Amino acid sequence: MGDKMEKLKTAGEVMACCGMVMDVIEEHFASCSLEQHAKKFEERNSANIDAFTLNVERDKNCKYRGGELIYQYIDDLFFRTTLELYFQNQQNKWIKMKSEGKPISMDWLIEESSIKLKEKRIIKFNIEP
Repeated sequence: MGDKMEKLKTAGEVMACCGMVMDVIEEHFASCSLEQHAKKFEERNSANIDAFTLNVERDKNCKYRGGELIYQYIDDLFFRTTLELYFQNQQNKWIKMKSEGKPISMDWLIEESSIKLKEKRIIKFNIEP
C-alpha cells in the first residue's frame, strides 16, 4: 500500500477533477489583505476540500490531518499561492499533496500585505481538518 500512496496524483490534479480552481481569480481578490484572501479562499473552497479529503480517506485508507494555504514572495512584482494537504496512512507515514498556483501580481494585495509578504517571504494559514 505504501507504494500506491506515493503514486497518488498531486492535489492539483485531483482537485481539478473535483472542480476546484487552484489559481486565484484576480478580480475576486483585488486589493485585499492576505488574511482576507485566505478567508475568501477557504469560504469558496471548503466544500471542495472536504469532499476531496473524504474521497482520499475512503479510497486510499488514510486520514486527513490538516493543510496549509501558503503565500510565497517571488519578487517585487509577483507572489504565489500553494495549497498543501497532509494525510497519514495506517503505517503512520505522512503524505503531502501539493498544488502550486501561477504567479499573481502584487498589485492585487493591499500595500501593507505586500510589504509583510516581502519581509517574511512565506506566510502560512492553517486549514483545519
